[in-house]
Amino acid sequence: MPEDGTVFGFYNDYLMLIELAAVSPSGLAAISRSYPRLLVVASASDLEARIKATISTVVKDKVGASFSSFTNDRVLARNYHQLFDWNSLTAKPFFSSFGPESGRAFKRARENDVYERNHKSFMELGERRNQLVHNNFGSFELEWTAAEVIDRYRNALGFVDSLAHFVRFCISTEFESDQILGILLLDHLSEHSGA
Repeated sequence: MPEDGTVFGFYNDYLMLIELAAVSPSGLAAISRSYPRLLVVASASDLEARIKATISTVVKDKVGASFSSFTNDRVLARNYHQLFDWNSLTAKPFFSSFGPESGRAFKRARENDVYERNHKSFMELGERRNQLVHNNFGSFELEWTAAEVIDRYRNALGFVDSLAHFVRFCISTEFESDQILGILLLDHLSEHSGA
């Protein structure tokens, strides 16, 4: 997966700052303490934007522009964070919204190690973002390094890709649990996304 875009650029800036601050232990410590928090917020925001854009595009292409406006304004803008259970670290509410077959397929997909790693990374980034922005960002103690945040982001991109395949599939056809499982695991079976 190519590493371009805002989040990877942000991480590359961090690496440059670490190199420049290496001569000042206190500067290095300050950057190492602060930058991971910024990366968490940037990563989670980017993942949210990707999911919203995918849903919006699919709805617009399959249903029409007016329904896409409704989806953007009334569902995604106000309820994105309700699509996932951040406290329990699971995306089951999102998948179950498409019916019981989707919920069952999601549960089975989680048995795949790569899929589960990517799902867990996505959920952890979203949950930690919520903790940061709602619990005093400046004093919040984040135990992850910048490298650990970017690794989670890489993994989470694989989950977002599978979620995008799922949305495209579900909006265009009637489906059964085994078909959904195949769609969810499409990118994860090859280990290319986030490994």
